[in-house]
Amino acid sequence: YNRRYMKIKNLLLSWLMIILFLGNGAFDIQAQTLINHAKQRQKENAEMQRVEKKNFEKACHDGTIYSYKEYLKMYPNGKYVLEINKLIADYDLWNSAKTANTIDAYKNYIEKSKYRSYLAQANEAILELQSISAWLQIKSGDDVKSVENFIREFPNSSCVSSANNR
Repeated sequence: YNRRYMKIKNLLLSWLMIILFLGNGAFDIQAQTLINHAKQRQKENAEMQRVEKKNFEKACHDGTIYSYKEYLKMYPNGKYVLEINKLIADYDLWNSAKTANTIDAYKNYIEKSKYRSYLAQANEAILELQSISAWLQIKSGDDVKSVENFIREFPNSSCVSSANNR
């Protein structure tokens, strides 16, 4: 769609240049009409792109095969089709890792995933599981230094609030 639009836009602008060059009053009105039409199409195109991006972000937020396929139905030639297809291709392996929720499962996802579409989430999950393991080892002790080191090493851990309360 965008390539076709750009060809039409360029053709219109070329005609506008010719019309403006001729400088006839009747042509000036036609030129202004064409300019206004081109500007309106630009606004419409920008709005369509904004809506497509919003729908892509919603599909990613939902994170389900259904939401990905809905995006593809709405935008079969859309800007984010390649990324959505990668998410779909990685989905089963990622879902297995999430279901197992172990460090080994997430590492397996990272190792075997073709596109690594969920790499950031896998690394976050590994870090969280490591922080939980570390916290379980130090929480019953009296070593303040270990707790401070834990907070420094895992500042985003779900266990930080417990560590701060010690």
